Amino acid sequence: MRGFCKFMPTETIVYSMTDFNDFTNKKIGLIVNYFDFLTKQYGFDSPIIEFNALGVMVIYINPDVKRKVRLVHDFKEKHFYFTITNGAQIDEDAKSSNVRTFLQIFQHANKSITMEDVQPGFYEASENKLRKNAELLQQLGGGVLSGEWF
Repeated sequence: MRGFCKFMPTETIVYSMTDFNDFTNKKIGLIVNYFDFLTKQYGFDSPIIEFNALGVMVIYINPDVKRKVRLVHDFKEKHFYFTITNGAQIDEDAKSSNVRTFLQIFQHANKSITMEDVQPGFYEASENKLRKNAELLQQLGGGVLSGEWF
């Protein structure tokens, strides 16, 4: 255990519910802001927003083309779980042929896009990668958002 305590904090950090709510509201605001093109350009309904201490989930549904966009930001893992479901009422199943991750959609159009392009590193601020996901979805995901599937 040599050096184990070297990186341990010497004082306890206490966060209030206000801190948590401010942090969560900021994350929700960023997601809704970057992905507002889903409602404006593609006719998705206003987002359904759920959150807890582990993360935030924002869901957009377009019943006309039967698409569900599910945006999950896991705070603990600092990871995005962004998917599009073919069939707005279908429950997500990672192995389902009706669900595509954003990375699958991006790579379908551009094979050179990698996980590192769209996922924040553990110590990296997530806002830049969130913006990148929104930009790539606008550029490469129009067909899937409009009703095409692969």
